[in-house]
Parts: sequence; C-alpha cells; structure tokens
Amino acid sequence: MNRRNYEDIIKSSINYSLITVLFFTTIAITLKSPENIKFKNILVITFCTTTCLSVLYLILTTFNTGYIPYVNDPLEYREKNDRYCTKCKLFKPERAHHCRRCNRCIKKMDHHCPWVGRCVNNDNLAHFIRFLFFVSLSSFISSMIYFFFIYAFLKKNSILNNFIFLSLISFHFVLTLLISIFTCTLFVFNLLLLLRNITFIEKSILFDIERIGVLLKKNPYDFGKFRNLVNLLGKPYFFFLFGENVGNGTDFEKKFESEPWPPVKIPRWYNYEIDV
Repeated sequence: MNRRNYEDIIKSSINYSLITVLFFTTIAITLKSPENIKFKNILVITFCTTTCLSVLYLILTTFNTGYIPYVNDPLEYREKNDRYCTKCKLFKPERAHHCRRCNRCIKKMDHHCPWVGRCVNNDNLAHFIRFLFFVSLSSFISSMIYFFFIYAFLKKNSILNNFIFLSLISFHFVLTLLISIFTCTLFVFNLLLLLRNITFIEKSILFDIERIGVLLKKNPYDFGKFRNLVNLLGKPYFFFLFGENVGNGTDFEKKFESEPWPPVKIPRWYNYEIDV
C-alpha cells in the first residue's frame, strides 16, 4: 500500500468520523440542553433527514468506482480512438483518464477525491454533487441550532459560570459553519461545471491550452444548462434526488462531430483561436 492509499484511508475516515461525531453531538446537546429554542423540532428533524441523505449519497459515491472494465477484444475502443493506457493495457474511451491513486482507468474522470476515497466519475458524479449539497445543508442547520442555543443561553446565564459549556457549543458552531461554507463552495463549483457538461480535468486542460493563446470556444458535450442538469441529476419532479448520468460512460452524445475534446496535446506554436 503506497502513501496515496494511506492518505485516502485517513481522509475518508476523517470524513466519516466528522459526520458521525457532529450528528450525535448535535442530537445529544439538543436533547440534554435545558434551553428551549425556536423551531427546535423542525430543525432537529430536518437536520436528521439531511444527515441521513448525506451518508446515503456518500456511500453511493464510494461504491460507484467507474472503473473501465478489461475487455478481451480491445477493438471496441481502438476503432474510436488511439488513446492507449500502458498501465492498464487497454484503450481508453473518450473522456476517460488513468488515475494513479486508484491505478485504474476511470470513465469520464472528474477528479480523485481523497475525502471519499474514490474518483469522481461518470457513475457517481450525480451522487457526489447530492452529497455536497446535503452535507452543506446539514452543517448549516447544525450551526443554526448551536447559534440559537448560544443566544438563548446568554440571555439567561452568566458566561463565567458556564464558560466550559458555552465554549463547547461555540466550538461546534464555528466548526459546522466552516464545514457548511467549504462544502457549499465545492457544491457551487461542481454545479457550474455540470451546467456546462465539463469535468474538472477538462477544465484544467482548457486552462492550459488558453495559456498558450489557443481558445476552444465550443464544447460538443454541452446541450444547454437545463438538459445537462436533467441528463445528470434526473427529472426535476424528483427534486433531482434520483437519476444518474445518462449513458454508459464510454459513448457520449455530441452536438456536433469533433476530434477528442479538449485535445490533450496541442502544438505550442498555435497562437490563434480555434473554433471546433
């Protein structure tokens, strides 16, 4: 087991531990505290629901690895491209990349997330985005519960006489608020990529290409914000809670025919705009 695997295990364990500890701590303080806050029951029920959904989508993200299967006849992919992985000994379909941490080729790889211990890919991207949404919402609700407790506590009690208890609640308030801000930022960032139907790796490649003076204006996978959203997260009447990425992760519908997009390698002497 290499250093990267240990990092995945440590960070994913921290992730699961944080969710577990904050959940039971919030529930325990809510039930044991003598302070009565507004909308207590509604906040607790909503907090429990969003936390359970966070865990559900985290598990789904973990179990959907997105590994490209080893095939006996590589002509299936070879006829479509010449991208050969020397480590996996197979031809990679479009939008696939080899992950050094997983040591496998991943379908429509977005990035490797050590906090879930998996690559975010074609098969789990929808679950990953839902996980970020519900974690940010759950953390925000938890921080609001602690905030109302602090407010109610200070109205009736002296800070000096109850300094330890107040410090404990304040620490959890700051921690949950920071987690909410961090995960909400990640959610918005990934949602913006989703609306363009572009992965983080593709965005990084485009950034590198634009640095040498080349601008690729059109994305062949972009069918508009709403259709991109529906294709990934499902129908809106399910509140985008169900539904997975349309397609098998090896063949992708395109608005127009093009070479592999974005190009992984491009001549450095190109200094004009390319419209593909």
